[in-house]
Amino acid sequence: VTLSETCFLFDQCSLDTKNEWQQSLTITNITRGKLTLVWPTPNSSNFSISPTEIEILPLKSAAFRIIFRPTVIDTFYTKHFEGYVSYKNQRDFTLVPDYGVMLPVQLDITCIGNTLRVNHEIVPSYQFDRDIIIFPPIGDQTSIYQTLTLTNNGTTPLIYRFISTNNDESTSQFIFKPSNGFIKQGDYAIVIVRYKPLRLNNNSDIQQERIIVRLNEREKFDKILHVFATQE
Repeated sequence: VTLSETCFLFDQCSLDTKNEWQQSLTITNITRGKLTLVWPTPNSSNFSISPTEIEILPLKSAAFRIIFRPTVIDTFYTKHFEGYVSYKNQRDFTLVPDYGVMLPVQLDITCIGNTLRVNHEIVPSYQFDRDIIIFPPIGDQTSIYQTLTLTNNGTTPLIYRFISTNNDESTSQFIFKPSNGFIKQGDYAIVIVRYKPLRLNNNSDIQQERIIVRLNEREKFDKILHVFATQE
């Protein structure tokens, strides 16, 4: 299956205007079998997902609603949903070998919300293990990987999002996974950085890019990372 989004951000929700916000999630069945999707994670009082169980026909999509209902101003909210998708029918009256039975696949959704008022932003306290990433020369490989560690030294959750300064992000040769998320206070996140050349070069030109890390969804807290790579 494919998901339209894995991280949902509800930013600066003012309780003065309303008490509920919604976003949509689309999940597409790219197999030729009917699938059953279940979200067994209990809905909290602040975040919920609907419907909690659905069948998805082959090569079709299903829509879900992510609902955020905050209750306190100037507060961060987070929620992690786990879903499980499996084939509706894996056995019939014919003999099906064990390797033909597929175990459920786990889906993960992260929800982040806040009710911060204007000029009440929380200044992030964080640390990267480095701000310059240099990949070794790549040969005939199609891609190469490194890791980056982001630590939240603050007392509130830290929201992060990687943004390419490339005019067209789809053509960026550097990919960050996860590309966004949140880190609990005192915790850290390990991000995988992949360099995948768009085309093989016969020279050793250096590929470089400036990556913006947007923290707490505020441009004034942006952190710049520099990434370099080359091909042999």
